[in-house]
Amino acid sequence: MLSKKTFLGIMSKQYPTLPSLLELTNPVRLLLCCLTFILSGLTHGANNNTEAIIDIADLGTVLPIMDSHTYVDPLKRHNATSITTIAESEWHRHHDKQINLGYTTAKVWIRFTLTNSHSQPISALMDINFPLLDHIQIYRSTASLQEPVLLLQSGDTLSYHDRIIEHPNFALPVVVNPNARDTYYVMLQSTTAIQTQILLWDEKHFYTHYRHASALNFFYFGLLLATALFNLLIFIYIKERVFFYYSAYATCLALFIAAQHGILFELFFFDAPTAHNWSQLIIVSFASTFSALFSRNFLQLTPSEYTHRFLTHAAKLPLPLLLISSLSGHGFAIQVSMLVNFFILSLCYGIGIYRLIHKQPNSGVFVFAWTFLFTGGITYSLAKIGVLPYNTLTSTALQSGSVLELLTLAIALAKNMHSEREARLNAQQTLVEKSQMNVQLQNELIYSSTHNRISGLPNRTFVESWLDNYLRQHKGAPCTLVFFYFSRLHEVSRTLGRETGESALQQFSKHLNELVGSLDNLIPVQPEDGFNIGSMEGATHAFLVNSEASHKVISQITAIQRTINKPISINDILIEPGVQVSLVSSPEFGTQANQLIRHGSIALDAARENKLQLSIYSSDIDPYSERRLGLMSELRRALQCDELTLYYQPIFDVKAQTLRGAEALIRWPHPSHGLIMPDEFISIAEQTGLIHDLSIWVFQTALRQLELWLPKHEHFLLSINVSATNLLEKHFIEIVNRE
Repeated sequence: MLSKKTFLGIMSKQYPTLPSLLELTNPVRLLLCCLTFILSGLTHGANNNTEAIIDIADLGTVLPIMDSHTYVDPLKRHNATSITTIAESEWHRHHDKQINLGYTTAKVWIRFTLTNSHSQPISALMDINFPLLDHIQIYRSTASLQEPVLLLQSGDTLSYHDRIIEHPNFALPVVVNPNARDTYYVMLQSTTAIQTQILLWDEKHFYTHYRHASALNFFYFGLLLATALFNLLIFIYIKERVFFYYSAYATCLALFIAAQHGILFELFFFDAPTAHNWSQLIIVSFASTFSALFSRNFLQLTPSEYTHRFLTHAAKLPLPLLLISSLSGHGFAIQVSMLVNFFILSLCYGIGIYRLIHKQPNSGVFVFAWTFLFTGGITYSLAKIGVLPYNTLTSTALQSGSVLELLTLAIALAKNMHSEREARLNAQQTLVEKSQMNVQLQNELIYSSTHNRISGLPNRTFVESWLDNYLRQHKGAPCTLVFFYFSRLHEVSRTLGRETGESALQQFSKHLNELVGSLDNLIPVQPEDGFNIGSMEGATHAFLVNSEASHKVISQITAIQRTINKPISINDILIEPGVQVSLVSSPEFGTQANQLIRHGSIALDAARENKLQLSIYSSDIDPYSERRLGLMSELRRALQCDELTLYYQPIFDVKAQTLRGAEALIRWPHPSHGLIMPDEFISIAEQTGLIHDLSIWVFQTALRQLELWLPKHEHFLLSINVSATNLLEKHFIEIVNRE
């Protein structure tokens, strides 16, 4: 039975990475490296024990070391002296400019020989171009040396300033003399993947090449950081978290790529290599967290969806797992971080595909963008573990994928922001339109509440408010409020129908408004709309002139009355309006709108009752004056106390020269107002219902006087005036006969 040592010796001849794999007891590391073992035969050439010789005379711009021998020392037993004693059969011939052994904790030795066929010494810079190697030792062995000489000891676990050439890569000046045959031993060891190229550069072209590469890298970092800053400003402005998560995610990606290129070590952690190594894992953890949170918000997942919960919980994993895994060392923490990052990346991508299948918002562009990152990440990871060759394409796969992803997502975010802006603008426009409609409706309601529905003229509410404002502004100035009453309107409406009545009112209002416009000293009610007059109630209209009711004003108003009284034609029917007019003056009969309107209406009532064409208000015709109200309450008492008296006017026969009789005339000798004539208190008696008792008192008093006169004048006639209200009473005659 073969021992473990014998087995390793046999298998390592064909699979140089197998000893390091078999030494692994860590299942996570074993999982990451299993593909390396499967494909190692495809990525390494067959053993060839001939010496790997490179002629430096072939150096132009750059000369990659494409012919070398590698030896994997999983037990880390050998040093520079003992490595030279290893049997040639233990070395593995390597015919590729890329050295990619994936994740291994073993020491890896690389051996190659440089010759110079020229007659002059040739100088070059040896460049090991993977910045994340922990330990690097370069030895040179010649025939004249008993043991290899150490030329370089470096790595990212040592201070940046300890390097021979301060550069993110590990560079070493070498000189090969004519006809020399120098063998170089390069020892590589790292907790990350071992993947690099060994290049020989012309010094001038070395700096030129990396200067251009740095410019491209800084363009990439500037692009990512500018994108991050821009989205951070958007977040500050509009307070939407998706822009903050995107900004943080882009920043973490930029920092991670900068760390992978050794830029952070060069600029910030030059004397703190341990902090530099752990900072990369912290950046990766934050990148994973923010990628999950960004995906959750970008895909517009709601808290009720299980995918929302998945991403929320996944975002909480990276930092705690990093803290726990760090207890087992930096190498183990790297692998855990990679697995967690791969898990979250796959989860985000899978949820995006799931939502794309279900045609959810933003899912299409999300999957498209994450395909770039997912492809780049997988390519970069497979190159890291040695499944894919480590070359320019695979080494920049994550960088390229992240740029394409972030640009795609940036365009999507801009499109979303534009769409949301359009939606907000449309919503605002809708609100504005609704507001305008509400304002228009309110204006219409206000207009309808302040204007007559039929004629469109300002109504009583408007006129009263307008008149109050005018009277306040022109306090004490004389003015006259004029009322025009279309007396036959109700008759027209009852006879010819409501529509005909409304048509007649419209014509009347329009005609009157035009005629009034010619008046001197007219104060238009609503000049901005061309309204000179206002509609008060029904068939009554009013307007104002800023002068007292002088003879001239009355003449002009009478002229308008005559003009508008002409018949108007409605449905081929001539209708006479029967216009009656009333006037009331201010400040004599009122300094407020309600007073003037009430007094003007009283005057108009008087014109209607007395069938007058024009009536001018005075307190004498006002049935609602203070004197009249007092007389109403005193008349009953005067009747009960027999304070009224009858005057008898003789009736004389002129031809016969004889007295024929007398007419009984009632008077009220008032203690305060003096003798009150019947035309003032008879109407009060009629309105208060005292006319019946008053008429009976007149009959009783007159008949008693007649009884005194009859013995002397047998044929004496007595005339008594009776109110029309009495004649309408059913039993009035019978009552008089009894008296």
